[in-house]
Amino acid sequence: MPPPFDPRLARASRSARWYLAATGAMGLVTAALVVASAVLVSTLVQRVAAPGQAGGNAEFVALLAAVFAARAAVAWLHARYKHRAAPRAVAELQTELLVRMAAADQRTAALHRDLAATLVARELDGVRAYLTGYLPALVLSATVTPVTVVAIAVLDPLSGVVVACGIPLVVLFMVLIGQYSQGRSAKRLAALSRLSAELMDLVAGLATLRALGREFGPARRVRELGRAHYRASMATLRTAFLSSLALELLTTFCVAIVAVMVGLRLVNGQMGLFAGLAALMLAPEAYAPIRSVGAQFHAAQDGAAACAKAFELLECLPVRQRGNRTGEAASALRLCSLTVAGRDANAPERMDAVLRPGEITVLTGPNGSGKSTTLRVLLGLVSPDQGEAFLGDTPIRELEPRWWWDQVFWVPQQPVLRPGEIGSNVGLSLGEVQRVALARALASSAQVYLLDEPTAHLDADSQAQLLRCLREKAQSGATVVVVSHRPAVVEAADEVVRFGPRVRERACG
Repeated sequence: MPPPFDPRLARASRSARWYLAATGAMGLVTAALVVASAVLVSTLVQRVAAPGQAGGNAEFVALLAAVFAARAAVAWLHARYKHRAAPRAVAELQTELLVRMAAADQRTAALHRDLAATLVARELDGVRAYLTGYLPALVLSATVTPVTVVAIAVLDPLSGVVVACGIPLVVLFMVLIGQYSQGRSAKRLAALSRLSAELMDLVAGLATLRALGREFGPARRVRELGRAHYRASMATLRTAFLSSLALELLTTFCVAIVAVMVGLRLVNGQMGLFAGLAALMLAPEAYAPIRSVGAQFHAAQDGAAACAKAFELLECLPVRQRGNRTGEAASALRLCSLTVAGRDANAPERMDAVLRPGEITVLTGPNGSGKSTTLRVLLGLVSPDQGEAFLGDTPIRELEPRWWWDQVFWVPQQPVLRPGEIGSNVGLSLGEVQRVALARALASSAQVYLLDEPTAHLDADSQAQLLRCLREKAQSGATVVVVSHRPAVVEAADEVVRFGPRVRERACG
């Protein structure tokens, strides 16, 4: 069973640290006010009940009203603060996940893309319930409960012993509930993750399924996943209701024992009214935070599990050391024994090549041989497993990313529309989007052009025009690197680097 509070949350979120500190301080103030209110009420009742002391209690009434007002003010301040701090803490955690995913090696990011999307889009919202409900109750149980137990023990040692003995039983029962609920919550989150991942894959491939006439095929699988999520959610709710009922019965039974003991001793004259009434008022207050923890536990389990999954993902996405060097953008790009591990084999493997400015270099070879991966290595998006890519004598990984990306124009196989341009590009086909990207590239003044299959959706005339424009860019001193299978593009190259099982060897100098 995980700890009640994950300290990684406080380390990762500044808002969570301040919120935890403020909640602890307010818990101590609340504990003091709880004891003060019980003492004042007991004193006032004793004075009213005593012969000849019914009057002159205005100051006690005013003080008691001030204590109740202070308790209400503290509760209001905490409620106001928690509903502001919790969303900020969740937003900070979501931002950290997105930043790590954006900065991670593309291969690592691809492995965790579905989990990160599910966490950021939905599951981390459960952390709000964890922060606004469960965590405050947990802090109150660590502040109000010990203070009230000590106060009861001072007022009436026997009642203090009964209350103190009942607390471990309640805690033990909560631990057993937690161990049972953990598996239920994990199953629910797993069902939700599977549903989200398969729906995202379905949406991504919906155009292909529709083209093949198979758009209704996955409906059965989606319904099965939805029913699995429903069953897991209902099982969690049943556990929550039954365990809350049992917890309420146990705490009520402990308070009832104190009430019976106090009542019998008051009747027999073995106990004073002040001590008995104060102990009787403080006994429910000692158990109230623990009961609140039990009530909030199940609602917060999804948030706690999502929080744990988020930190596990962050541990899988270490902070990459970004370079801070700049170089001469007009220098040659060099690949020295470049090796990147693929799904089944290295692609590329021990690649040596020189990509010179003023030339058109074409990377060609069978699919899956590592051509697109090589472009990503040159961009600094993928870290090689062996070997190195250089700009002149400077490793690409040591270059300051923003500076380097300002020198490079990259056109991938499937260009992505930039934010704010959707309205002007609605209805464009993949080929039209690629032409827009190529037009932007040719209109830029970059020093390095990395083009991945730029002629895939072009006719012969457009292809010839593109090659003429690329030749002009090369003649102006730019480094032009093109990935292509087309013979016309290969023939137009100044240098050809062939990928495959038998890699052409080149000098790194």
